[in-house]
Amino acid sequence: MQYTKDESVRGDWLRASELTEGIQIKIVSETKTNPNGKFGPEEVTQVKIKGFEGVKNARLNKTTLNSFVDAWGGESKNWIGKVVTAHPDKQTISGRRVVVLYLVPEGYKLTEDANGYVVIVKNEPVPVVDSEEAINTEDLPF
Repeated sequence: MQYTKDESVRGDWLRASELTEGIQIKIVSETKTNPNGKFGPEEVTQVKIKGFEGVKNARLNKTTLNSFVDAWGGESKNWIGKVVTAHPDKQTISGRRVVVLYLVPEGYKLTEDANGYVVIVKNEPVPVVDSEEAINTEDLPF
């Protein structure tokens, strides 16, 4: 029988249920694919959590990964040292209540798209009205 080396990720794992909304998390390693995840291949990085001891492994879902690529590019080495905000969200998946963790880069927000899917998008800048361009109430039609 032929055997192959077990390439599973070792160490402590981040539990989304232990986190509170808005806690800061720092990425401390390159993201790698763990071929032996519980439900197939999974993307894993190591993080430090404000108020927690040590480094933890964190599974990154597609929504989080897409926001990282949008914010910092596709090379995960460029993500090291970046600080993100945790958004744990209790959801029903396959009939079971679980906490899904979204990691949101600075300048981005967690929202839903037109089809109701959770997405992480860049914050839109708030328009600033120049005092010289102020609206004259006498020009309003009502």
